[in-house]
Amino acid sequence: MSETVPHLTDAQLRAIEEEYDPETRFRTLLPPIATLIAVVMFLLSLYHYYTAGFGIPRSTTHRGIQMGVSLFATFILFSAFASKRGVATKFAVLGIPLPDWILAFAGIIASLYVPWIYDQLAFRVGNPNTLDVVMGTILILALLEAVRRSMGWPLPIIAALFMAYAYFGQSMPGIFVHPVRIGRRSSTTST
Repeated sequence: MSETVPHLTDAQLRAIEEEYDPETRFRTLLPPIATLIAVVMFLLSLYHYYTAGFGIPRSTTHRGIQMGVSLFATFILFSAFASKRGVATKFAVLGIPLPDWILAFAGIIASLYVPWIYDQLAFRVGNPNTLDVVMGTILILALLEAVRRSMGWPLPIIAALFMAYAYFGQSMPGIFVHPVRIGRRSSTTST
């Protein structure tokens, strides 16, 4: 009983890879955008070579730069849906849909917000103002969307479950309960 294994063509193999490998979801870029991304990635590489040789700046600044550039590149390189990887024509700037540009720049701004106000933030630990909450929310949502675009649904779902556990953990049964209450002031001593 010998079975013959069907021989797949390159097109069939590519179709299987595109269906099951989310990392192949790169969008088709117009030459100016491809050049922009290449320059941005080259500059990020130069930044990392510089920091490897001369030391990194304050860690919050270093992380903000890395995350901001990574979010920008992700929203430009990966389309929101696998079926829309071509050059967009409706509500698009240089072939990139307008919402992707908005997410790209929102990711940069939210990523650089903490390094920008770090000294002020150190004095209000545990007492964020409205802008802190807004920027944090934008950063979390942009990061979850960037991970979904580049890696698929499993990791954002797991992250969302852990965030929900952090918020609702005090209401969980048995060994899953934790005493921390997010968003409410409580004293550190229990009575």
